[in-house]
Amino acid sequence: MSVYYESTVLRAGDEAGDMVEGGVMILYADPIPDALESVSVVHGPAKGPEREIRPGDVFLLGDERVELVAVGERAHENLRTLGHIVVYLNPDEGTSLLPGAVHGKGTVTLPKAGARLALSGGTT
Repeated sequence: MSVYYESTVLRAGDEAGDMVEGGVMILYADPIPDALESVSVVHGPAKGPEREIRPGDVFLLGDERVELVAVGERAHENLRTLGHIVVYLNPDEGTSLLPGAVHGKGTVTLPKAGARLALSGGTT
């Protein structure tokens, strides 16, 4: 597995913890629209994305890992242009996949500033 996207968490909005506890993590690169600041984990990209996001890839947040099981059709473009992606954690079977979202299996907690955020996967 090689890392194809890397970023550092800068801050988390006041309501981001409640979102994560509810199974949704909204990531957005700085600068972020005011309307999304309170619910988002704001980060500063350092690398990539060097390729498309694919099912089977791993979302890494600090020491926590989430396996991506579904990827929306606009998720890669949103990540590339805005640093924006919505990660739905352990969604119920049959949950609709929104175009800019990914579904993942695993657990994460609200990250602190300075935490490493990355996407990794096979190189093909």
